Amino acid sequence: MKTIKCTIWKIGNLYRITVNDIRYRNLDTACIFDIDILFESMEEIKETITKEQDVTVVFETLDEEKCMMKR
Repeated sequence: MKTIKCTIWKIGNLYRITVNDIRYRNLDTACIFDIDILFESMEEIKETITKEQDVTVVFETLDEEKCMMKR
């Protein structure tokens, strides 16, 4: 089964979700302040992708330190 990875960027008190598949770039979120909205967004993204394809959706978290290391 194919896997689509989503990255949760955490910088300070902000979160942002990006989908690492060009077909689903429209699902990327703006900055999220509320943890409940973050989890709702994760569920919506997962449901949208799995509805269209038989794939596994995985979420990975990157915090400020890891973001700086990737640059």
